[in-house]
Amino acid sequence: MTLADVEKTARETKQQVNEMQGLMNQLNDRLIKEIQSREVTEKKLDTRFELADRKLEAKFEQLFQIMNNTKATELLSSSKLPLETTTEADHSATNSPRKNRVDTNDQGKFIRTPKLDFPRFDGSNPRAWARKCTQFFQLYPMDDLKRLV
Repeated sequence: MTLADVEKTARETKQQVNEMQGLMNQLNDRLIKEIQSREVTEKKLDTRFELADRKLEAKFEQLFQIMNNTKATELLSSSKLPLETTTEADHSATNSPRKNRVDTNDQGKFIRTPKLDFPRFDGSNPRAWARKCTQFFQLYPMDDLKRLV
């Protein structure tokens, strides 16, 4: 192999490296654009979910107000007719994700039971997850049966 052949091979190799770098840069740019696009989409979805959650919470608040007003009206009318209630068996038969979120206190007013809003246990840090559970139940004490529901 002569010096001219080596120089020719070096030029060809350099040209191939430059072409590969160009392709890598193009691919990198496409990946960055895709990531940015997905981040924008994720933010839009988060905003929509937050808005939907706020609307649902507002509807539940209205429902609780209506239920409290109805309960107060029934108590004031001194009606001796028993109110229709559901049993724990009825609650456990439903598959609603918001079951047992409503309870009544001693005065007959409807109260909301807190929503258990932990991140799902992913198996990575069981002690931290258990600590969050313990703290929640210290803040919102409830019967053991209600903890399972």
